[in-house]
Amino acid sequence: MKWLELAVWSIALVVASYNLYYDKKFFKEEGMDERGDVIKGLSSRLSFSYVSMLISLLILSDIFFQFPLHIYKLLVAVILIVTNVVSFVTMSRIRKNY
Repeated sequence: MKWLELAVWSIALVVASYNLYYDKKFFKEEGMDERGDVIKGLSSRLSFSYVSMLISLLILSDIFFQFPLHIYKLLVAVILIVTNVVSFVTMSRIRKNY
């Protein structure tokens, strides 16, 4: 089970670092004009709604299933991966459409 935890956290680290790289690249290309602020704001709002929904589902499912601590940690890492990917995808999609 240690290898699974290591793999999930490694993927989470790679996805988070790529998201930070893309954010820096986005701000360098778009600048701090109104368009960049609108795109970043919409992407952040969508990402926050996904984070809130997934954490709520995790807490609700923990009431019924009583996850062990290591499974709980893995699910938190998966939530971080999903929200970083959602942030990247929504920012790219909004950037193309706006």
